[in-house]
Amino acid sequence: MIAGCTAYAYAGGGYQGVYRNCTIMGNTVGEGVLVWSRGGGLYSAIAYNCTITRNVQIGAASGFSGGGGGSASTFSNCLVSHNSAMGSGGGANTAVAFDCLAVSNFATGGCGGLSGTCTRCRILDNSATSYGGAGGGTYFNCLMVGNSTAADRAGVMMGGLAINCTMVSNYASGEGAAIAQGTVASNCVIYYNRTAAGVNAPGANYGQS
Repeated sequence: MIAGCTAYAYAGGGYQGVYRNCTIMGNTVGEGVLVWSRGGGLYSAIAYNCTITRNVQIGAASGFSGGGGGSASTFSNCLVSHNSAMGSGGGANTAVAFDCLAVSNFATGGCGGLSGTCTRCRILDNSATSYGGAGGGTYFNCLMVGNSTAADRAGVMMGGLAINCTMVSNYASGEGAAIAQGTVASNCVIYYNRTAAGVNAPGANYGQS
């Protein structure tokens, strides 16, 4: 277990290296809202079968700053839950993820769940203040359910690519409770998403703005 550690700019919990069957919990990166930082849990690392939970990234919401659970890391068969970021990627940003569960993460910036390249991941009940409750990037065969944004669009993702994904019961107040503005979706199920106007309201699933 790696728990309760603090770092200034990178890797509150672990920097580089390979982590197997570990718990990365309650670590923090960053010391001020104007300081750029990455990776509350892990940075530039590889994690297999790990639980990455309740880590925090503090810092500027700009550029690549972010990654509550991890940043610039690879995750395989991991649970990424209840992490938060002031930047992007409450669960993780600029990540590569395979067969992971990302649940109940939060980002003040965009991409509440996982951002990067994700394959066969379940991205559930994440949220963001800005666009992309689930995340942003490239997604293959992923399930995205119950994600939300406080912004007016892009409850799941804004921009990026989704192939063979399912996006159901996500929320944004305006258009595109699922996808919006420049997102490419191929062979996806996108249904029963909700805006302030209701479930499957005009523009609820595919926002144009």
